[in-house]
Amino acid sequence: MMSKLQRAVVYGGNEEINKVALENKKVDMLVNPEINGGDKMDSRNSGLNDALCKIASKHNIKIGLDIDYLLKLNDEEKILKLGKIMQNAMLCRKYNVKMVIFDKNGRNEKDLKGFGLCLGMKPGFEVVRC
Repeated sequence: MMSKLQRAVVYGGNEEINKVALENKKVDMLVNPEINGGDKMDSRNSGLNDALCKIASKHNIKIGLDIDYLLKLNDEEKILKLGKIMQNAMLCRKYNVKMVIFDKNGRNEKDLKGFGLCLGMKPGFEVVRC
């Protein structure tokens, strides 16, 4: 009898953590890769880049957004994170990486879909209830 393949969901961190997660074939999803992305003087660090998106696409790993985490941030932090999320959505579209929005509080799915589209997510992304 064959056992099911177990896959993991990894909560994002800095680029090294994100890279290790995306290179692991047992990982199904990387959530909030922009969490610990420290910006540089002349560029925004969103936790993803072209190389990481190529790896995610090759291994069929999804990129997730935890809406509850985002809503708990103060206004200034939200503005910074939204810019990073938009950058990641652009990269995911470019490399055909699937995206997901996590919702723990039963928000309206149409609202979440509209929010994702405003951020630049590709139409057809999933809303997952946890």
